Amino acid sequence: MAFLCPLLFAFFIGAVISFGNFFLYNHTPEKWLQEWNADTSSPDYEKAQRLRPYPHLLLLFFILSLLSFFVLLKNTDFFSSFFLILFLFPLTLLFISDFFNRIIPHQYLFFLFIIDLCRWIVFFSGDFSSSFLQIIFQKLLGGLICFIFFFLFFLLMRRLKKEEALGFGDIKLLTLGAFLCGIKALPLFLFLSFFLSSLFSIPFLIGRKKKKEPTPLIPLAPFISASLFFILYFEKEWEAVLSFLFI
Repeated sequence: MAFLCPLLFAFFIGAVISFGNFFLYNHTPEKWLQEWNADTSSPDYEKAQRLRPYPHLLLLFFILSLLSFFVLLKNTDFFSSFFLILFLFPLTLLFISDFFNRIIPHQYLFFLFIIDLCRWIVFFSGDFSSSFLQIIFQKLLGGLICFIFFFLFFLLMRRLKKEEALGFGDIKLLTLGAFLCGIKALPLFLFLSFFLSSLFSIPFLIGRKKKKEPTPLIPLAPFISASLFFILYFEKEWEAVLSFLFI
């Protein structure tokens, strides 16, 4: 019985987020889900893939209900749980858009940024003290380091291989993820993102190579989104570990 109320509430939250994202994504302007230089008159032009009630909406409902259930079970304070659930909106949209269309709309990134900004304003109750400024500095530093590193990597690979090993949308999402995590959690965030990507991508690519099929572009945003949610979910735990290690 102790699990019944959180479970029912999690189903309600999962329904709200899944139906909300289903509506938002399917009503996202077509140009947001295309490359900036996409030629709509070209015979090779393909419209963005959209979600269907089955199986996409059904899968979203079960996955988001499960994640909401874990959030409610964590027994954190109301605001922490509220914002953690709010983060599921843009993270799911980023997951979907990159998975289906290999595109990361900057409007979704802005949505994610606004939620994180509101979270810290609420947490400090509008009191912009030195602690607030210190956290903002750590977040800006994490984002800046991440952007410089991956932008240089992007330019280097473009020069050496004449191709993009990492999309610019991925760089923007990694930068924003680093901003959300801050400099302290940046190594963990990057490790999780690329570890999960490798875990799923390497067996897939080996299978394609054995069949002598062309190598597709692996979407990175789903793994970045999953890593970011994991870090936000265990935020207090990894902060305690870091404090213990570097006391």
